[in-house]
Amino acid sequence: MASRKELKELLDEAERQGWRIEHGGGGHYKAYSPDGKGIVTLPSTPGGSLAPYVARMRRMGFTWKGR
Repeated sequence: MASRKELKELLDEAERQGWRIEHGGGGHYKAYSPDGKGIVTLPSTPGGSLAPYVARMRRMGFTWKGR
């Protein structure tokens, strides 16, 4: 289960890697890949696992925790 801290760490790291993060409608975050070709919508509240979102971001070149 993801915490707010883990979500913030993920979003901060994404920004560091060139992703553009926007707080969208409905209380979600939109993460735009650095090449502008991909968007991942993430929940803004903790609850479930972040793994599916990280997996989608990895397919677009994101590196998380050394992988």
